[in-house]
Amino acid sequence: MAETEILLESGTNEIEIMEFTIYGELYGINVAKVREIMMSDKVKPIPHAHPAVEGIFKPRDLLLTVIDLPYYLTGSKGETRQRSVYYHQF
Repeated sequence: MAETEILLESGTNEIEIMEFTIYGELYGINVAKVREIMMSDKVKPIPHAHPAVEGIFKPRDLLLTVIDLPYYLTGSKGETRQRSVYYHQF
């Protein structure tokens, strides 16, 4: 296949997956569902929120809820570090 050809064409039943790892387990999401990958800015906590909700931040006039996905999936709090944010739209 030449490098100039489109990898995914309509009707080919192919899918592109973005892979990521949480606590050594491999996960994936359809890239068609990912709008943007960005580094999160300072997150403002939300009082009385679910324990997996870290808070909110507002990049480019868009309010986003930040969820601690490892905690939500495993119930185990990991180390706090700067993370990427995957914003998707249904």
